[in-house]
Amino acid sequence: MDGGTEEELDCAGRRLPQSSPYPRSRGRRVLRLRGERLERPFAHLYETGGMRRVHLRGHTNIRKRLLIHAGGFNLGLLMRQLIDVGSPPRAARAAHRAFTTGC
Repeated sequence: MDGGTEEELDCAGRRLPQSSPYPRSRGRRVLRLRGERLERPFAHLYETGGMRRVHLRGHTNIRKRLLIHAGGFNLGLLMRQLIDVGSPPRAARAAHRAFTTGC
């Protein structure tokens, strides 16, 4: 083999299981981050956002609705990170307050 590392074989010629390249604590941390960054927003979209029961026909129409819904959710996240405003009404109030106070 010219790859550099040789695979270990048992007496029957089968490959031995390899150990994980990451320590267990890193795997738990990655799993926790996955829950925070991926699963929690989707749970919010489906439960609170009303995507659990969609009254549309056809897979493509449901996909369109989910795409728009997730896009709005992501836009709210971006607004919160960039200008500390998470919804259009709050953005309007913040803009009105900024223009009326002159700040």
